[in-house]
Amino acid sequence: MTWIAARRPLTDFALALTAGAALVGIGLTFGPWGGVLFLSWPPLLALTYRQGWRFGTAAAVLLAAGLWLVVPSLLAVPLLLFLAGPVWSGFRLRQSAPLGQVLAESVVAQVGLTLLFLALWVLLSRGLGGFAATALSAVQQYMGFAQSTAATVRATALAGGAGASQAAAQGQLYLTELRSYLPIVPAVAVTVLVINSALGLVSGHWALRLLNESPRPLPPFGTWSSPPWLAIAYLVGLGLFFLMPQNTAGNLIGANLLTLSQAVLLVHGGALLYAGAARLGLGRGLRVIGLALLLLIPVSVEVLAVLGVVDSALDMRRLRTQKT
Repeated sequence: MTWIAARRPLTDFALALTAGAALVGIGLTFGPWGGVLFLSWPPLLALTYRQGWRFGTAAAVLLAAGLWLVVPSLLAVPLLLFLAGPVWSGFRLRQSAPLGQVLAESVVAQVGLTLLFLALWVLLSRGLGGFAATALSAVQQYMGFAQSTAATVRATALAGGAGASQAAAQGQLYLTELRSYLPIVPAVAVTVLVINSALGLVSGHWALRLLNESPRPLPPFGTWSSPPWLAIAYLVGLGLFFLMPQNTAGNLIGANLLTLSQAVLLVHGGALLYAGAARLGLGRGLRVIGLALLLLIPVSVEVLAVLGVVDSALDMRRLRTQKT
């Protein structure tokens, strides 16, 4: 493997581009854009870490352009912006930045660039008055998606031998659930981006280790925590969601804050329980199985998030004390 360890720029670039194209091809099997955002992380992150952001950016542009040739769509532009995540992460890992900070910067960069692109696109294509029309069009497209999904569920139920009333009830259930998700679509989208970036960062870190690189090691799961301001965001979201009238601006902001912060604090609370179980002498296997079983209980999401809030305030693992 000396040809890999040699860090020849053009060799690394060719390898990363080939691996990225192969992984994008696999991602296309899951849909037009499918797992592309996740699968493109390891080669781009590793290339940027080894050769710098210029090579990483060039590979990202070529991958996005190649995908556009296969599936022509304006979505190639935000895809390119999302590929800024692995490029930025590889650049920051090279500087030995903390992994939590790298993840936060990556997500903020992807969200910020995407919002900037959407704002410029609406402004240039529809003018100042086009924002409301674009938002309405997006809502209508989402509702059309919900209607078609419900129709597919009804047809599938009928094909499976269900009665007409039962099939209609199943379709209506899906339609109601999808409609209920509409107010929190922004938070769900950012949450998916956070999960995608976290998994991509971990897989890219693993790829670097396979290439005989020495990036900053991943911290033990029991020491994971969220920034204290996220607990404040959770409490603010909780207050807005329950105290403001339903479907008002404050209520919707609270719902989105609550959804996004709860997803991260869930991991925080899980890490706290994982560390506590380790202190009790439980083996790693039992801790992993126990945490996985706990997540199968619906109410555990709220419980773990609340534990994350409590630990943010009390620092029960003394993590901030150790850093000091």
